[in-house]
Amino acid sequence: MCWTSKPSAEDKALRIQDDIAQMSKKGSHWIRGNRQLLAQGLANLVDNAIKYTPEGGRIGLRVWTSGGATGLEVWDTGPGIPEADRARVLERFVRLD
Repeated sequence: MCWTSKPSAEDKALRIQDDIAQMSKKGSHWIRGNRQLLAQGLANLVDNAIKYTPEGGRIGLRVWTSGGATGLEVWDTGPGIPEADRARVLERFVRLD
């Protein structure tokens, strides 16, 4: 699903890592929510990681479980969001420089 962005990542020589297949061998993990919104949110996170990670960088997807909860994490080796702007990323329609 989110690997539709893979050609863009390959254009920048980004290395994509994920542990999703490995986690699925350990058993089923469910994230409850609206499937379309979760898929769109994940696609947005991956697209942003590709957009802001410098050429030759890394992007990863990680599934984790703790205390009965399951989570999905997208990470990258891009510059990150300046600490002063982090609270603003949750505001609607905000676009940071």
